[in-house]
Amino acid sequence: MAKRILSRREAAPPAALNHSRPIPPRPWRSLPPETQTQMAQLLAELLRRMHPRPPIRESADGDPSEPV
Repeated sequence: MAKRILSRREAAPPAALNHSRPIPPRPWRSLPPETQTQMAQLLAELLRRMHPRPPIRESADGDPSEPV
């Protein structure tokens, strides 16, 4: 019988998936929570303001070519 490779979601223990409240990511663990929140809000605002890129066509061999 062949072993089945589990995805991350399947391999995670059930307790890790059932949080009563969402736990925000902490990319800057050494900073105080208030500073982390401010940085995350600024980053989110910058991402919202970024202009979306035009879709890129791919050639037959899978290499990206010029924008559409």
